[in-house]
Amino acid sequence: MPLPPPLVLADANDPALVDLRRRLGDRVDVVVADPAEYPVLVHRVAAALGAGRPLRVHRSPVASPDRRALLERLVNEARSLHGGTVGTLLARGDEWLDNIVEAAPRLVELPSVAALDGSLAGRPALVVGAGPSLADLAPVLPRLAARSIVVAAASALAPLARLGIDPHVVVLIEGKDRRDQLRAARRPEQAILVVAQHGHPAHLDPRFRALVRLDAAENGWFVRLAPPPAIPIATGGNVGTAALRLALLWGANPVVLAGLDFAWPAGTASHAEGAGSPPAGPEHGEFLEVPGTGDEPVRTTALLVSYRANTEATLREFPGREVINLVRPGAARIAGTREENASGLVANLPAGPPGTVEAPPTPPPPSRDRLRGALAELAEDLSAVAAAAHRLFEKGAGAEELRARLGALLAAHPASFPAAILRGPLLAPGTDPRETIPARLARGLDWLRRLAERLP
Repeated sequence: MPLPPPLVLADANDPALVDLRRRLGDRVDVVVADPAEYPVLVHRVAAALGAGRPLRVHRSPVASPDRRALLERLVNEARSLHGGTVGTLLARGDEWLDNIVEAAPRLVELPSVAALDGSLAGRPALVVGAGPSLADLAPVLPRLAARSIVVAAASALAPLARLGIDPHVVVLIEGKDRRDQLRAARRPEQAILVVAQHGHPAHLDPRFRALVRLDAAENGWFVRLAPPPAIPIATGGNVGTAALRLALLWGANPVVLAGLDFAWPAGTASHAEGAGSPPAGPEHGEFLEVPGTGDEPVRTTALLVSYRANTEATLREFPGREVINLVRPGAARIAGTREENASGLVANLPAGPPGTVEAPPTPPPPSRDRLRGALAELAEDLSAVAAAAHRLFEKGAGAEELRARLGALLAAHPASFPAAILRGPLLAPGTDPRETIPARLARGLDWLRRLAERLP
């Protein structure tokens, strides 16, 4: 398996850039540190680090101090964001797997979000996150909600309850126990609750009209155990992005965004009052500035920039859909959306209630033979990666070669069970994968054993 090519950072003003491109050819990817593209570059470099690509920085001897500082800041922010992602995987990866094992008997009985494909075709949807700008939208949100299917992050339930808004669909992807967010629902018996398969088992709240399973791509291997139809869903780690993807997957058009701020204005919290979510930085990097929905730039963090980039990537997967980002102070601009003032938008939406979202039928439970066959396949996947690691051990591969080669193998199958087991520890700074990998592989087999004991 060839090593992944390095990512080379260079300055757009470097007079040696032409020669650099000529010498490097197709073997590397040159990212030019242009200030206008800075937020996007931070995310791109962090993603490259996550894929195991070595980072090389070409520092121009003739660059101005400001330009040199910009390049160094880009490197530091990307490494910080990558570290935050790795930190999440390290801190939450085992917790997610434990949650799946605990809730597995119930999870395999739930319908997938894929069963609602097309259910909102041609109907307007209002996707609500828990950004602090919800307070500015309070005067008009009830009128928008009255004409839309409301798909809300669970963290937005308390702010919406204060406005008398009852979502049709609530989305919760957290691995931590966030029952406090669900308790804010005014009429849960009228709403569908979408829960991630690696979410906390306590989120399987029977008060809601229906429970639907979202198979988050971080543990997309679970679809092999679940009854069809089931597909891995890329959430980008952000519940607002997940809610948007579901509205688009289900066919909504147009889709209006409220509270998907991806910004942290000075003097505010990173979330709306009562959201019950942890801060979105700035421990993942210094504060940055990005274009806002108005004329003024807004303050944000590298973590929020990465969430926004994942949201923009989601929009590119659904060309031809009309997605409207409401203009309000303190919200970041989202590429691929049309910006519009909320007051003018209300008159353009169809008058009258938009109807309801029908709950998908409960699928027939998977047979014992099917479950046992799927578990055997997951064990085979883990064994194949264990064999690849053993060959590298025998060859005497060093820590960096192990990271690069196994990282590339896992990157080719990001939704696999081995990726869920090894991804975080493999990328963790300050550790030797020659020591951590054998223990993680053994832990993976133990999770499969426990899963087999829990399933019918």
